Amino acid sequence: MNNLKKKLLAGITFFSLFSTPLLAQETLPEMPDKLTIGKLTSFINEHNLNSVEEVLEALPERVRKNFVLIHRSGSLANVITSEEQPRVVLFTPDASLMLAFASNTTDVPELTNQIEFAQLRKNQGNWRFGILDFNSGELVRTEPEVCASCHGSEERARPIWESYPDWDSTYAQHEGQIDYDLKVKLLEIIGRKNDDPRLKHLIWSQSSDRLPQRHDLNDRKHAQASMAFGMEMASGQAQALFSRIKSHDNYLNARKNLFNCSGQFYNTGVFSGMGINSFDLHMDRLPGQNRYNSWSTGETNLNDLLILLVLHDLTRDYPELAEQLKQTENLALYPTEQFAVVKETMYDDLRERLKVLFFKKGQERQDDREAISMRYRTVIGAGLLRQVRQPVCDFFASQE
Repeated sequence: MNNLKKKLLAGITFFSLFSTPLLAQETLPEMPDKLTIGKLTSFINEHNLNSVEEVLEALPERVRKNFVLIHRSGSLANVITSEEQPRVVLFTPDASLMLAFASNTTDVPELTNQIEFAQLRKNQGNWRFGILDFNSGELVRTEPEVCASCHGSEERARPIWESYPDWDSTYAQHEGQIDYDLKVKLLEIIGRKNDDPRLKHLIWSQSSDRLPQRHDLNDRKHAQASMAFGMEMASGQAQALFSRIKSHDNYLNARKNLFNCSGQFYNTGVFSGMGINSFDLHMDRLPGQNRYNSWSTGETNLNDLLILLVLHDLTRDYPELAEQLKQTENLALYPTEQFAVVKETMYDDLRERLKVLFFKKGQERQDDREAISMRYRTVIGAGLLRQVRQPVCDFFASQE
């Protein structure tokens, strides 16, 4: 009998013992479908979960099967992170909540007995960072100021993740390929997972009977963990940034300038006029660092995702533009063997991409996103947005 069941049984009163079937008391209820850090904290307190292991055991399957392994970390936990004992980052199917813990359970107890969290606050336009600390034998939740030194100040805090195609700190390295020594280390981790007090609670897609080529996820068509994590995180960050620019005083006047009808496709300098800077758009950098290449998920960057949301907003505010796109042939078509869904008009293509990238929720979101090619949902800058520029510019010219 596991520790969670023992705790529940120990708390059964004489009355409940005879008024409620015993088996009903042995299993924790399911966590809320839309898991947030607030709901998770309430669940932990309500059910008296007092350790990292107990929390991992209680997490829903949809979270325990989505995780990345990190062998070199920029966080405070780097001192207990190695190729043999990686840091683990769990995430919900849309990566709106991330939970990080150490597989190292012996060194530096004040760090090993913690779960770090990141929570997307889409409407506020940022992320919330903090720690679930179990060193006292019960949950203490904190949001230390030190988080801001890497993730940014509260109003623009966001995650840090390496840009495609290089995830040097993970078991994916370059374009999902890892060197032989790291493959052996990953095989050793997989081989001991069932006996590990923390790793045994994760749902793995790989077995120890063959040398892994990289770390893959369970139950995903496109299983490369670092790629999938980055894709989900980018959708969340794009929605957060859109909330920020839409509330900016300059938004209504500036948004059409993103399509730069007098020159190149768009000018990211327009974003700066709405309070968005390079730190917001480059999730692989720390405050004060310079990056000249766009942060990428593969064939899409945050600029493209953000402009896609602006385009959607324009079609809602200008029904005439939406109607024009419905009448415009989609020239961003791709071979049917590569993409399961091909839309004939630009408007239908826009709607399909929005659903796949942003509007589906929970497990339905993951199932539907996995049902079509990852390439279809990533080729945005090279597809729809570049094709839609001229119809958008023609529409605004007709309004002058």
